[in-house]
Amino acid sequence: MSSFVRPMFRHLIPLAHQAGIQIAVVTFSPQVKTISQVLEHLFPNFASSIPIRGHDRSWAVEGCLHGKQPHMASAIEEIYSNVPDVEITRNSTLLVDDDDNNIDVALNEGVRAIWLDPNHADDFFDDVRQLM
Repeated sequence: MSSFVRPMFRHLIPLAHQAGIQIAVVTFSPQVKTISQVLEHLFPNFASSIPIRGHDRSWAVEGCLHGKQPHMASAIEEIYSNVPDVEITRNSTLLVDDDDNNIDVALNEGVRAIWLDPNHADDFFDDVRQLM
C-alpha cells in the first residue's frame, strides 16, 4: 500500500516533521488502520505522532459539519493533548487536498488550503510558495 503514497509526500512529510510542523492525515476513507500501517512503514520514527481522522466513527466533533473541517478539528484536539504548548490557528493550518470542494469549504472557514491537482502535482510547491 505504501506504493500508493504520492512521491512528494514521501519527501515532504519528513521535512515538515523535522521542521517541527504538526502533521495530520484527514480523509473520508474508512481505512484508518491501513493508513496507519502505511505511515508506520514509511515513517517509523514519527508515524505514531501523526493523528489520522477518517470515516471510521472513532471520533466526533461538535459544530464543524462540512468538508474536512471536523476531521481537522479532531486531529488538532489530539495534537493539543500531546503537545499542549503548540499554537494552531486557522491561519497556521494548511489543508492539502485533491478535492476542490474540501478546498472551498476550508477557505470559506478561513483555513489556508491548497488544491493538489493529481495531474499536476509538481505545481504544489509553487502554490505553497505563493502562500508565504
